[in-house]
Amino acid sequence: MGWNWTLVADKTAGGRDLQLAEAIRPSAVGKKNYLFMGSSDSGHWAAIFYSLIGSCLNRKINPREYLHWLFTKLPTVSAPNAGQFTPAAYAALCTQGAPLAAVA
Repeated sequence: MGWNWTLVADKTAGGRDLQLAEAIRPSAVGKKNYLFMGSSDSGHWAAIFYSLIGSCLNRKINPREYLHWLFTKLPTVSAPNAGQFTPAAYAALCTQGAPLAAVA
C-alpha cells in the first residue's frame, strides 16, 4: 500500500500540521521509551514533568530555571496557592522585568 502524497500535502498545507507534529515528537518518543518505568506511578510523574517542560518550551522560558524556581518556592506554599507557580505565572514574572534572583 503506497502513500497518497496528495492527501499528505493537503494535510500539511501551510506547514502548521508539520510544525505541530515536530513539536510533539520528543514527547511522543519519550512516552514510548518510558512506557514501562518500573511502576504505574512513574508514568504519572513522567507525564507531569513532560507537561511542565512542554509548557515552558511553548512559553520560551528555560525549563531548568523554571524547575529550580519551582522547587525552591513550592515547599513554602499551601495547595490552594499552587496555581501561582505554573509555567505561565513564572513567564509573567519574568516578563515584568524581575531578575531571576528576585523571582526565586
